[in-house]
Amino acid sequence: MPIDYQSAKQIAWANNLKEFDLEDPNVLEKISNWATLRGIDLSSLLDDIQRSRYFKYAFAKDPVRQNLYERIALEFLQTLPLVTNITKLASGGEKSLFVHNGILTLGENIPRTRRAEHKSKSIDFKFLVKTKGKRQSDLVCYAMHKYTKSEGGAQDNQFSDLRLFLYNSPLKRQECYIAFADGDYYVNRLQSLKDEFDVPTKRRIFTLNEFEQVVAQGEII
Repeated sequence: MPIDYQSAKQIAWANNLKEFDLEDPNVLEKISNWATLRGIDLSSLLDDIQRSRYFKYAFAKDPVRQNLYERIALEFLQTLPLVTNITKLASGGEKSLFVHNGILTLGENIPRTRRAEHKSKSIDFKFLVKTKGKRQSDLVCYAMHKYTKSEGGAQDNQFSDLRLFLYNSPLKRQECYIAFADGDYYVNRLQSLKDEFDVPTKRRIFTLNEFEQVVAQGEII
């Protein structure tokens, strides 16, 4: 079944609004800072927020900032019968995992003085795929996932992150390095990515729904 990111986002917003609490110290601090910056009376602002359902959206937790799309991807992978041992990797810091110039490395192995020039983003997921055919063992996969909906500078950066990840990933190892590219932004870009990075013996670019079909058919490698 195709992933419905927008419905999941709406549900997540609804849940966050239910949990929204004006008496939460963190929420109150956020609102207070917002009011101070604009010279607004805090008590009047709190009254307005309390009365308005839609004003709460400005101060409730944004599910996208809570890694919503990443969680959706992880939950989807967990539904695939041939995908096992799924691990959400650290998203930053010393224990995050990178691939650079064909080499897997932990963040702790990148000297702090060189981190600015090490432009690759950390890998999101590691999992195994049970494959058919000549392979005697499960295929180890490392994946980066992006859900990008619309045009813009930040969105272009996400596209660049995927390209850099694939550019740095090795082709000759037994592991598989995969870029998951979901969202409207990639509709006219997905084929160009595939043309650039897919090779006859290894597919590397998928939407999550494409990946489900390929895994079921045993054609990932």
